[in-house]
Amino acid sequence: MTVLYLDTTENTIILSLPETEFCQVNADFDAFCNNLVCNEEDIILINAEMIKGDTARYSEFSGILLLKWLRIHKRLTNKIIVYGLLPLKSIIELHPEHIILMARGTSYIQFPFSENELTQTIHTTEQIEKEKLVEYYKPFVKADFNIEQIGHSFANEFGLHLMQIIHDHIADRNLTSYVKFTYSTLDFDKAFFLYSRSGSPNILEQIGTTKDDLKKIIREQESKILYIDDQATLGWDYLLCDMIFGSETNPGFVVLANENQFVEGNVFWTINREKPGCVLLDLRLKGDIEKDLPIEEISGYRLLLAIKKKFPALPVIFVSATNKADNFRALTEARADDLWTKPRIEFIHSNSYFYDSYLKLLQLVYKALTKFKTPLGKTIFKLNFQESHSTSINFNDAFFTKSKFIFDTNYFICSNNRYESYYNRLYYFILLCETIKQAGKENRIIISQDVLMELFILSRKEFPQTLDIRYSSKYALDLIFRIANTSDVIETNYVRERILKNASITYEISEKRSKFILSKQKTEFVDIFTNRREAEENKRILEERDNQGILHADDTLKLLANHYFIREPEDGINNFYFISDDLICNYNVYSFIRKTNRIRFKNINYRITISETDRKLTRAEFSYTKGATTRNIFIYRGTKFIDEFKKKIE
Repeated sequence: MTVLYLDTTENTIILSLPETEFCQVNADFDAFCNNLVCNEEDIILINAEMIKGDTARYSEFSGILLLKWLRIHKRLTNKIIVYGLLPLKSIIELHPEHIILMARGTSYIQFPFSENELTQTIHTTEQIEKEKLVEYYKPFVKADFNIEQIGHSFANEFGLHLMQIIHDHIADRNLTSYVKFTYSTLDFDKAFFLYSRSGSPNILEQIGTTKDDLKKIIREQESKILYIDDQATLGWDYLLCDMIFGSETNPGFVVLANENQFVEGNVFWTINREKPGCVLLDLRLKGDIEKDLPIEEISGYRLLLAIKKKFPALPVIFVSATNKADNFRALTEARADDLWTKPRIEFIHSNSYFYDSYLKLLQLVYKALTKFKTPLGKTIFKLNFQESHSTSINFNDAFFTKSKFIFDTNYFICSNNRYESYYNRLYYFILLCETIKQAGKENRIIISQDVLMELFILSRKEFPQTLDIRYSSKYALDLIFRIANTSDVIETNYVRERILKNASITYEISEKRSKFILSKQKTEFVDIFTNRREAEENKRILEERDNQGILHADDTLKLLANHYFIREPEDGINNFYFISDDLICNYNVYSFIRKTNRIRFKNINYRITISETDRKLTRAEFSYTKGATTRNIFIYRGTKFIDEFKKKIE
């Protein structure tokens, strides 16, 4: 049996004991423990009050810290005797975290002591079985590891340390040289000591499959990923890049890690330049100083709102160490696409947790990138990064003079694989919004409440044959609200606020051959019923709906036509544009205005354009002059409107 005496300086009294070898301890406990060679039967003797470094003090008990390194990091099961000048009771009272001195296999003896006292202490100290070490020492490690006091920075580094170990195992790589930690290995080892880690063959197989799928879609789409995190340069940048792209650096993995780079303008510029397939975004971009702030004031949350306003279809995955359910809820409501929690020990519920976490990140990135895999996805991706139109526009053109543009629901929907048409429609809708923003406050786009409701319903509805209608409706709805919330170009309550207080939609019931016919505004057929009671009930429901402002796009135009053709409103609107591919709507509006001409006016002039291919109305123009004012109504199919608009801006 050999007694290994561990201290920073030799003590002649200790060295006089039989079979004692001195091992000089240097300031780097990590390196010392890794280089220490001993047999299981060797006894280890440690000076609790050893001086570690030039500025250390006896009261720091560096020897007890070394004990923790040996038990927790190196996992030694040898008998360890710690000696010191103070009684054991005094040490525990001063430093309760040093209760490890009372664990099995460890004894404390007060200095000075005799050879017989040391021999007796060694004899009564229990030898620990290797399989029992973790079980015996867990309670003592927990006393020295307070989860409640762990900060954001430690959580970040622990997650990085953990994922690096898992990744090195899975990818058979070593990224240690790329990782920079401010916490010691012992801090992480305490966490590992408390929670085991292992991966089942099934999970490892899933990870391998997902990594292959991810590499394939990145290669096919030439995808880029933007990573925004104040902790990125600790090594998260190299690790995540290696996990996703298979190498520690890649031009497709773009990193913003400096606080100056988190400014909205710089982030937008980077997104427009790089056109990433998704964004990995940290929550607390300013570190622990945001720990106690409400979610609405945290930098990452505010940046998410800005990104989603500017690029509504761009997937944003939060990569955060947060563990607050309220934060998760708020981020989801702010339209974060997914959340990935950096591994934290309090989230560990099974041995496979670490590998599950690794797999989940890969799956979330794959899910985000596949969003743009379909033809519609590629169209939306292209629209998402469409920069502002730079050509000069003639604002004096009548097209933009005191005009209202009314769009029907079908303008915003992609169906029958018409992806190029869908791109053109939304692209020129965006340009129209930008043009109106510059042209003057009299010009507005009117989106009726009914159109918004229909888009919302379509965005939630499952279509058995195609998802294009669902996804295109969702994107268009996001686009409309983004523009409406950032400028006053789009009005959604125009009719309710300005027109319906002076006008109302009326329905009438007429009887013909024992059938009851329900008509709108005396002219437009709605439905036919076999009994009056049913017709009256439908009349009541429709009038209640319409007169609360929940109107179809064509009804909106009819009300506006009545209102502006009869009265002289203060805002003096001259032009109305109704854009719809619904032929019934177009003909209803067309017929309504013609019949209105016969009833009320004598000087409405009109002309129509019929498509040469399908003999359907593509354009109708009505002009009404009253005094010095001329007002016009234009009815367009979507493609014809785009053609007319292009002529004005090119």
